[in-house]
Amino acid sequence: MDMITSIDNFETCDSINLLIVDDDAVDREQIRRMISRSNIQAKISEASSIESSMSYLEHGEFDCVIVDYRLGIGSGLTLLNNIRKTENNHCAVIMITGLGDEKIAAEAMRLGASDYLLKNQLKSDQLIHSISSSIQRANLEKKLHDMAHYDSLTGLASRPILIDQLQQAITSEQKLAVAYLDLDNFKPINDKYGHETGDFVLKTIAQRLKSTLRKEDTLARIGGDEFIFLLRGAAHTIQEYETLLQEVLIEVNDPIKLAEFSCSVQISVSIGVALPSDDGLTCDDILRRADQTMYQAKRSGTNRILFFDPEEESLRHAKHDLLLAAEKGIARKEFILHYQPKVNLMDHQLIG
Repeated sequence: MDMITSIDNFETCDSINLLIVDDDAVDREQIRRMISRSNIQAKISEASSIESSMSYLEHGEFDCVIVDYRLGIGSGLTLLNNIRKTENNHCAVIMITGLGDEKIAAEAMRLGASDYLLKNQLKSDQLIHSISSSIQRANLEKKLHDMAHYDSLTGLASRPILIDQLQQAITSEQKLAVAYLDLDNFKPINDKYGHETGDFVLKTIAQRLKSTLRKEDTLARIGGDEFIFLLRGAAHTIQEYETLLQEVLIEVNDPIKLAEFSCSVQISVSIGVALPSDDGLTCDDILRRADQTMYQAKRSGTNRILFFDPEEESLRHAKHDLLLAAEKGIARKEFILHYQPKVNLMDHQLIG
C-alpha cells in the first residue's frame, strides 16, 4: 500500500486492513462506527482476545491494529509485544485504554505502539487522525527496514537477515548447509553490454535462484554477483545437498535472452559449501569456510560444487604457519646459508 500523507488521501488510496482487538463488543462497535463514518475505506476484522487476534495476524496482513489495554485476563501490552515479535510487515498499532496512566503509555510506546489514546476522551476525528499518521509512520519504518535488510536490485535478503537467520540456526543447533555462490563470467557481460544489462542479468539470476528455494531455506545477495543459500533440513546428507545445488546449476546455466542486443548470454556459477557441524563456530567462521571453498571451486574450473574439507584447511593452516615462521626466522637472522660442493667423481674436480 502506498504511503498515506493525509486523512483526505484515504478516499483515493486502496482499502486498508484494520483489526480491532477488544473484549467488549460495545467498544468494538463504537470504533467500527467511527471508522465507517469517516473517509477511510477499510476492511475491518474484530477479535476479543490475544489468542484470536494472533490467529488473525498469522493468516493475514494488517495495516493497523487497534488494541484495548485490558483484554479480559490478558493485557494489550502482551499482544503488542507478540505483534512486534512475530509480525513482519511492521503494521501500525494503536493502544486504547480507559486508564490515563503515564506508565502504561510509556510502556506501550517502548514496546512499539504507534499511538496511545484514552477511551473516555476518544472522538472520531482523533481516531481517524491517529490511524492516518500511524500508518504513514509504519510505512516509512517498513521502507527504512527494507532498505537496510533487503537488496534494492533483486529484493533478496541482504547480509543482516542472512546473519540473523544463520545465528538462529546455530543457536538452535539446526542442521544446515551454507552455500556460497559466485557467478563465473559476469564481469565480461557487464563490460560488454553495460551496467543496465548487467542488472537485468542479476535480477534474472536472482529470480531463477528463488525458484529453487524451498520454504525452509534462505537466499541472500551479499555482493555484486555473490549469493548465499542457507539450506536447512535435519535429514540431509552431502549427497542430498549436492542434488539440490545441481538444480541451481541447471537453472543458472539456462541462456538469458538479451532482446536489445538480439543475442543470449550464458552464466556459470562456482559454489562452495560449508556444513557448520563443529561446536563453537561463529557466523563469520562458517561464511569464511564457504567463501574459501567457493574460490577453490572457481580455481578448479567453472560450474563446480565443492564442499569444505576440514583436513585440507588444516594443511593450509600448517603451510601458512610454516611460511610465517620462516619469515620471522629470516628477519631474526636465524638461518645460516651453507654451500654444498659438487665434485666430479671421475677426476675429483669441483664442478659446482
